[in-house]
Order: sequence, then C-alpha cells, then structure tokens
Amino acid sequence: MKHVTLHEEIAVVLTARDNRWMTAEEIAHAVNDRGRFRTIYGGPAAAKHVRARVADRFYRHLFERDGNGIRLAR
Repeated sequence: MKHVTLHEEIAVVLTARDNRWMTAEEIAHAVNDRGRFRTIYGGPAAAKHVRARVADRFYRHLFERDGNGIRLAR
C-alpha cells in the first residue's frame, strides 16, 4: 500500500464532509476510521498531530483555521 501522508488524509476527510469546519479531534477520529494513515511509530493520528500539521509552515497554506475549526483553504 502506498504511504499516505497526514495532510493528504486531512484533505480527503474535509472534502468528504463538504469542507465544513471540523475540530482536530473530529479530523483525527475520521482519519483513524479510514485506516490508511499511521504515524512513523505505527500509531494512530492524534488531535495534536492534526493541529501540528495544519500549522506547519509547509502545509498551512492548504488549510484555514478559526478558533478550534479547521477546513481546506478556499
């Protein structure tokens, strides 16, 4: 199976939910339900991983944040 990155999975989850605002917890749960992403240590995605990825300087242009909400940048 192809390695799937967290930001790719976040985008898939948000797209599947019509890009509505979601919390990091909701996104992490949905990513884990899909079962395609694992951390480099083999564990599931946690909300802290989602928050870190959407704030990362390499990926923050892909996402909008508003308080606790996250969605794809428009």
